[in-house]
Amino acid sequence: MTIHKIHINKGNCDIEVDTEKLSDDVLYELVAKALTTILNGKMTEIKNLKEMNETELAQAHKAAKAQAEENLADLYDGKISKRKNAKKDKVPQYILNEAKRMAKDWLIAQIKASDGRVGSYTNAQKIAMAEYYVANDPIWIKEATERLSRRVTPEHAVFDLSAFEKQSTAMVKAKKEAAAERKATEEKKTKASLETIVAASQLRGGAQTPRTGRRQ
Repeated sequence: MTIHKIHINKGNCDIEVDTEKLSDDVLYELVAKALTTILNGKMTEIKNLKEMNETELAQAHKAAKAQAEENLADLYDGKISKRKNAKKDKVPQYILNEAKRMAKDWLIAQIKASDGRVGSYTNAQKIAMAEYYVANDPIWIKEATERLSRRVTPEHAVFDLSAFEKQSTAMVKAKKEAAAERKATEEKKTKASLETIVAASQLRGGAQTPRTGRRQ
């Protein structure tokens, strides 16, 4: 009997699978799906294919094929990446979403209480500040986790309308600039990675002698 423990991320549990109870057809499909995932791995730098011109696309396809062949060679050599479970202490996304929703609702109430106009501020400003509050005050996560039917505003929360205007505008601007910088960096990495993979593939192709026999 061969037992594999498969982690169910959203269930935060493991399911035991006895592969000897699986039919040959099912095992074939499992192997095919696993190989598809593995051979397509290690290609995070190859992206934005829809935005490439014909020459860049051909180069990307060539690099992807070279990486897939390298992944297959690793399998033949007995090399395979181990599965990694998600961090146990990571806050689930649905709790983060609830915390940000609560923080945003509180923020809107504070703007009104300060005689401000909610419509004067963009949704991006309000979201940016809600994310800031959640990231810097653990009570929002605590309240969201407890899922209270009666939403309680943290007693130590302090709101200043003028400070909100300046800080939220600056944060939105900073997020846009950071996103633009990340995009530029990723594009440079993608280009460099493609050139490296293609160069390595050309070196391997010139150094290797074509195999005529079949692996037993």
